[in-house]
Amino acid sequence: MHFKKHIATTAAKQVLGRQLGDGAKLIVGHLNNNSVDKVIAKSASDHSTLVVIDDAMISVSLAAIGFEQTANLMLLIQEASSAAYNQSVLKLTTDSALITIQVMADFNRVVAIEKI
Repeated sequence: MHFKKHIATTAAKQVLGRQLGDGAKLIVGHLNNNSVDKVIAKSASDHSTLVVIDDAMISVSLAAIGFEQTANLMLLIQEASSAAYNQSVLKLTTDSALITIQVMADFNRVVAIEKI
């Protein structure tokens, strides 16, 4: 519930032209098993399943896919129809969005969201 409230606050700040938050990272959730399998198959090092997003990327997401889809970002990540991993980037495709996640050892960060 905290995530959805933060999305609403960020959307309101964006509409009112106010400064976004301090860049703190919010936990979106965890990668699904298929995505984790793709990463493990192509990478020798250990990686976390935790996915985070910062205020700037929330703002990008709101502009690209709208409030409702952004508020349900974890569901989009969990139900991705395909996953492609290359070096340190995981690209998840859903019915409505392409979500790019930078894969790191301690957490994975959403770095791009595009409407399909």
